[in-house]
Amino acid sequence: HADDKDGQLEKLYEIVTSGLGGKGYRGPGGVTNPRIPKVEIHGLAQNMKVWRWMESVARRQKNRGPYLWGPHGAGKNYLVSVFAAMRRQGLVLISAHADMERDEMLERQILKHVPVPGAPKGTPPMVETDRKWTLFTEGMQRGDIVAWDEEIKLTDRVKSRLNGVLQTRQFQSEVDHEVIKFAEHAVVVAMANPSGESNENEILSADKADRWTHMDVNYLPKEQEIALLKKR
Repeated sequence: HADDKDGQLEKLYEIVTSGLGGKGYRGPGGVTNPRIPKVEIHGLAQNMKVWRWMESVARRQKNRGPYLWGPHGAGKNYLVSVFAAMRRQGLVLISAHADMERDEMLERQILKHVPVPGAPKGTPPMVETDRKWTLFTEGMQRGDIVAWDEEIKLTDRVKSRLNGVLQTRQFQSEVDHEVIKFAEHAVVVAMANPSGESNENEILSADKADRWTHMDVNYLPKEQEIALLKKR
């Protein structure tokens, strides 16, 4: 399939999902799907192992998600990109940061100034509250792969909110109280770089064990990888 990207994805998905129980999800094809990145020989066997693990979690545990844990350059973003492409799902990448507020994770409240109907000129406008969905909410409603890069940087309040909505896969808008439900096949992935004892304690904490499936991501030494490929 050297010149056939769709054929590459089909074969890759066939290999990764071979023998897995349950029915896998394949979304509709289209130009909005991520393009498959260049596949390097180095790390291919390790990548296959992680993709298979991610697929297993995505099929069987709807309120859990893969947590890709590895150093910078280990291929976490690459793994998520190809995983979304194989499953024919859109991909939303969100950069987590410590300044993100709890209320900003799901929806943003917008104040609008609306003229008072029939009021004399100069009357101050009314102020109404509207909402705007975040990238996370939009992706979860569409049924995308939603990946939190550096999830470890989120504050405890934001992590608690994320934990709650992943458990129920829905939330109630604080603006108009509408209940927003996530698509059945939407998958949330978290990624982080290990850097010190505090991060190790974080990945082993109880809430992480309840919500995420921890997956170490790192390339095999090149010589080991070539030996594995020759064996196959």
